[in-house]
Amino acid sequence: FYGLDLYSPPVAFFNAVIATHMGRFGSAARIWVVSQPCDRKHPTILALRSKWPVHFLTAHDAAVTCNSEPSCRSAVLDFIWMQAAAHIVLSPSTFGWWPAFLSTRAETVHYPLYPAFSPWGAHAWCHLMPEDDPRFLFHDVWANVTWRGGEIDGREARRRCETYMNACERDHVCAIDASSAA
Repeated sequence: FYGLDLYSPPVAFFNAVIATHMGRFGSAARIWVVSQPCDRKHPTILALRSKWPVHFLTAHDAAVTCNSEPSCRSAVLDFIWMQAAAHIVLSPSTFGWWPAFLSTRAETVHYPLYPAFSPWGAHAWCHLMPEDDPRFLFHDVWANVTWRGGEIDGREARRRCETYMNACERDHVCAIDASSAA
């Protein structure tokens, strides 16, 4: 975000989704992290690396210049690679959101309700919720509630996101944990 910090839901969100994924697929599960090389030192990514066997799509974090990795040549290939994934876990990012939304292969897309200010406006992440798409699972990480996209559940998830955002705008402080979300 050109000088802004990486927006990241709490590590608990990623840990819960990864634990479910590992439980479902066992040793066949592969956890891939797609991020800009400069974000590899972000506390969320470091926490995930310390707990889970994560793999990075690129070799940008290596000490040598990568010559053969597809994403070394083009971010478009990263986009296409993500679009081919069967299970996607999002952070508030339009670069991750678009391949998930446009994918014809994604079976499950985990979407965190993450109220945070962004360069696109405080409610931007809530407005991007495809509330009628049953592939999407909307996670309220603070209340430990999950909704599946569809008629009633998707709208309820959007309402919860908007409630958090209204409080965020009113108080000029966004929730960072369960007690501040309450």
